[in-house]
Amino acid sequence: MIDREAWNDYQAQRVALGRRFKARHTELTDEDEREANWEAFDAEVAALRQKFGVTWVACDFKATEYQVSIFTEEEDPEGYIGLSAWALKVAYRGRDRWAVLHHGLCLSNTGTWDYESSPTNREDEFLATHRFGFREALDLAEKAAPDITVNGRTAAEIKIELSMKENTDDPQDAQP
Repeated sequence: MIDREAWNDYQAQRVALGRRFKARHTELTDEDEREANWEAFDAEVAALRQKFGVTWVACDFKATEYQVSIFTEEEDPEGYIGLSAWALKVAYRGRDRWAVLHHGLCLSNTGTWDYESSPTNREDEFLATHRFGFREALDLAEKAAPDITVNGRTAAEIKIELSMKENTDDPQDAQP
């Protein structure tokens, strides 16, 4: 652990380094030179951190978002047909509560989709009907996923079309 005197020394050297690079940066007009200047600054700051041992080890990991979809990545590996448009998010919203989301809409406990306002504008009634325990949120998302509609077409319809296309592309299915 770094002591206060070393920390103050590190901070002073970092500020001086920043001033030096900022002065150089304002003199440069070529974009490539400016980019190279910032890369050099980042490298020197990294070296300074290394010298003083300015590091910290992450000690708390928590997944805060999950994607739920009836599609696999193999069905759209490059994202060409945009299958992610039909995906739902199960997102952590604090206090062990989760939301089921689709493009700015939030699933309620009655199965309706409502606009999710900003956190400061969410009333207690909204939170009571649109927040769930983790397992319940995943279950609701799984049930809702086939019926997600984008441009008038559900995920289930798209999935059926994809499977039919695969079957007609199969040379064994071709008619003579």
